[in-house]
Amino acid sequence: MGYPGLNQKSTINHQNNYNPTSVDISQTFFSSCFVKSLDFQAKEGFSLRDKTSTIRFEAQRRTAKRNQPSTISKIRHPTSDIRHPTSDIRHPTSDIRHPTSKKIFVSWKRFSNQIKAVMNVLEVGTTMNFDLSEDQKMIRDSMRDFVEQVVKPGVMERDESKEFPHEVVKQLAEMGFMGMVHDEKYGGSGVDTVSFALAIEEIARWDASLALTVASHTSLCSGHIAIAGTHEQKLTFLTPLAKGEKLGGWGLTEPGSGSDASGMKTTAVLDGNEWVINGSKIFITQGSVGEIFVVLAVTDRSKGAKGISAFIIEKGTKGFSHGPKLKKLGMNSSDTCELYFEDCRIPKENLLGELGMGFIDTMKVLDSGRVGIAAIGVGIARGSMEEAIKYAHERVQFGTPIYENQAIKWKVVNMAVQTEAARLLVLKAACLKDQGKVYTKEASMAKLFSSELATQAALEAIQIHGGYGYTKEYHVERFLRDAKLLEIGEGTSEVQRMVIGKLLAKELI
Repeated sequence: MGYPGLNQKSTINHQNNYNPTSVDISQTFFSSCFVKSLDFQAKEGFSLRDKTSTIRFEAQRRTAKRNQPSTISKIRHPTSDIRHPTSDIRHPTSDIRHPTSKKIFVSWKRFSNQIKAVMNVLEVGTTMNFDLSEDQKMIRDSMRDFVEQVVKPGVMERDESKEFPHEVVKQLAEMGFMGMVHDEKYGGSGVDTVSFALAIEEIARWDASLALTVASHTSLCSGHIAIAGTHEQKLTFLTPLAKGEKLGGWGLTEPGSGSDASGMKTTAVLDGNEWVINGSKIFITQGSVGEIFVVLAVTDRSKGAKGISAFIIEKGTKGFSHGPKLKKLGMNSSDTCELYFEDCRIPKENLLGELGMGFIDTMKVLDSGRVGIAAIGVGIARGSMEEAIKYAHERVQFGTPIYENQAIKWKVVNMAVQTEAARLLVLKAACLKDQGKVYTKEASMAKLFSSELATQAALEAIQIHGGYGYTKEYHVERFLRDAKLLEIGEGTSEVQRMVIGKLLAKELI
């Protein structure tokens, strides 16, 4: 099965390959509709070109079904007492000729064929394309093969040792996966967000820590520069990030401010041609291995959110340091630590975006980041389901595989249905982004649903594995530990519900 709208076209199929060049049906025929005319080009691959087409088609369908010959007769023959559809009025030999009849309709046979063609279209309706493009399939399959051959074999050891997978990341960079969505002129691969989401899911199927590294590097640090950076900044900073030559980190969260950005303490003060940064950031992915960072700081506290700006800071800058790696429940091979800024001076040109627009740009960055986090959730949920199915077929109790027990099978079915639903939410958000449309609500929905599903699916997988699921001999206990972060990072589930609720009210009230 493919995914909705990925080719960004809505097409109409035609029965019997009928291709009339034009159908122009006036208000005289559809007198009971709010339709003045229908100008329909019935071509193969036809696309709806305006928002009213569907309304007009539906109005036409309803009226045609009512089939009111008397209305037609009255309009065309106001002086005639004959109202039957086969009346002499319509017969070619009829003596009655309404003064405007030549303007109203063509020969009955031609008119009838045109109506049949329109009705064929109306009955078939529009179709939604659920197919991936060949390029999207190639990217997904290439990543799946790479993960199976390179990532999967050492995933348990990396989780246990908590070591960052430098060599694996290097290989991903060589393949072009560390800057997938970024412009080719800045070192990226220039692929769409749908392909990016598919690739992240494939990585997360076996190693959510690595998926988090790729997603955060691409969407947060690199993504912020891609959104707000100047051409010179993109050449200097985005290019090595997109090529995977350097890793990026993104600093928003602080010890005293997470969801509440107004509590941010880190400051940036302009001193001549330099910005002086003071403060700290916490829970920063790639905190110790990153070389380029985007950091948010207060430049004018009196302006609230509009007094926050973004800055590019390189590793090795005087006054910039990081703490030890944090000890975490899961995502162990993903690098996470605290950042410190003590009179850290950076060039004036390292202001990213307009002064005071840092937080506004951050909201756009988070929309994109949530698509990646949601894709990780789909990967974990899928992994939990597949591992549960495999184990349930291998585990025999009472003389039969436990998969044959209804209670077990239903758990797996629920996981499968919800995983597919989560994937569709993710790909819808990704598709909207690729179309240049607003996707804030869809990104939050995908992130909320997928992250909570990942946790629940991992729990069910552990339950199916029984005592073995509680040991590190199997993958499912790691899935659970990794999944929980998704409900917290890049906006908690509670924040996602706030965002969605606000947008729903805005749409409907």
